[in-house]
Amino acid sequence: MSAVRAIEPISRGEFSKMLRRARPPPGWGKSIAVANSGGPDSTCLLYLLHEYFSSDGTPPGNQRNDSTSNSHQKANPRIVSLTVDHGLQSSSADMAARTARFAESLGVEHSTTKIPWGEGVFPPLPAPGAPFEETARRARYRTLFDEMTRLQANALAAGHHLDDQVETGLMRLRLGSSMLGASGMRYCRRWGMGNVIGGLDWAGVEGMRRWIVRPFLGVSKDRILATCEANRLEYVVDKTNFQPEVTLRNAVRHVVKYGKESAQNFPPKLLQDIETIDTALENLPNFDGNLNSGPERLRAFVQEMGREVEAIEKEVDEITHKGRLPSPIGTFLISKEALEGIKDKPLVQRALVLRILRYVSPNPWGSLRAQAKRRSARLEELARCLTTPMSALSKPFSMSSQVLWKPVLKRPKIVKGKSKGKVPAGWIASRQPPDLQNAWGVADRDITEPLLQALEARESEGDGGALDILFDCRFRIRIHLDAIPQAVIDALAAGITNLSIRCDKELYYPSVVLRTPKNELVLNPADNPTPKFPEGIAFAKPVDWVSIEFIRTLGNI
Repeated sequence: MSAVRAIEPISRGEFSKMLRRARPPPGWGKSIAVANSGGPDSTCLLYLLHEYFSSDGTPPGNQRNDSTSNSHQKANPRIVSLTVDHGLQSSSADMAARTARFAESLGVEHSTTKIPWGEGVFPPLPAPGAPFEETARRARYRTLFDEMTRLQANALAAGHHLDDQVETGLMRLRLGSSMLGASGMRYCRRWGMGNVIGGLDWAGVEGMRRWIVRPFLGVSKDRILATCEANRLEYVVDKTNFQPEVTLRNAVRHVVKYGKESAQNFPPKLLQDIETIDTALENLPNFDGNLNSGPERLRAFVQEMGREVEAIEKEVDEITHKGRLPSPIGTFLISKEALEGIKDKPLVQRALVLRILRYVSPNPWGSLRAQAKRRSARLEELARCLTTPMSALSKPFSMSSQVLWKPVLKRPKIVKGKSKGKVPAGWIASRQPPDLQNAWGVADRDITEPLLQALEARESEGDGGALDILFDCRFRIRIHLDAIPQAVIDALAAGITNLSIRCDKELYYPSVVLRTPKNELVLNPADNPTPKFPEGIAFAKPVDWVSIEFIRTLGNI
């Protein structure tokens, strides 16, 4: 008779490794926000984060030198517990109150926010009986983002674990995802701009400097429960999570645990989705199993896929570093040799294409529209076009994400005094020309009014500050309020002049233009490229109160 293996709680040493893996590239910052629903996952995460960072922060096995001056020790980030009361269940207010009490018992700062249904960008409260899962999820994340931004938290920590990872991977298989998508969530990712400008999930510039981290992605639910039990942590249980007929995620969770036969009485749509997932799983070349394989095998499979995806992303990192040729700001020129080196690596091709599209596209960074909607057929066709041997006759093309691909030719070295003409160098990806609304690019954007409003707010708040404007989802234009000459402020306030943003006609690079009764002056910083505008526009001396930055990142997170 075999002994039952005891389920061990998460140790401090293990949690330290989890945090290192989930750490954002710029570090933890001054504050870490924790998405606290009051369930076992977030309760455990809040407890472990508090325990870890309330100590001296020295990782296990490392002894701190007591002779070291305290002035050289970095302060640990403060932990802030965030709870969203969605108001969709009669028990939601009680659950929120219990999360607050638990956070306070730890001595952790806590904030509970109600979703303001029907106000601003938030949709009306879903009617009783209406599907609300997706709407509630988006509203909850928007509320969490607003709160973490208000509290100046660099990252939001979420309690998603390995079993959540399995469910996410299986649900993505239903949509036809490749291994890149089916590997699930990342330990750390940039929040991103959102999907629709001004919409419910819009984060804009702030979304490019905030992170969401998931330290528990490598541990199963039972380890989290064991940790709660070992530390006598009280948590609430959302009963709807155990109703498989309510959502697809619940249904997948049920089938993974009890097998496909347990889905026979599911509603027809859910049963069809389960069949689709099972078929996709059986068709995977690197997995010999299906939904009846059990939690352990599915966990191992998803973790193995995650490791393979990490290897692919590292290879893409190397390609984008070594295979990139010099090109203008906001473009990406990939060498012919780099593309030839991956002609037999379809997953690397796909990952590279996604990375470049996301970097160059004027669609919000991180959105599906900036990544060809991650449609396999389109990405495969795009990769095929780029890896097909180039020639001097290769033509420009555009397939998706408003990105234009052009062949770049170069003159070869002259051999014995004879030139053989131009030969292919690679492909350059750039922003596809928009629907032109004037002769030289997108319409001018007047920023006089928002600038005057920012100046008025500065007077009342008493600090210098800056006005940040996101342009074309690619550039951040910053006006440094305390550095604007008073004469310019007076002229703007009197309506004598105005300030606008204008694009050049080639690469759609923005410039700030000051219109006066006599002329127009381009007020670009000294280190910015000279835009191509029609004759007649003047260029002022470089100014220090305007800065323009390309804010899209080429990194995999």
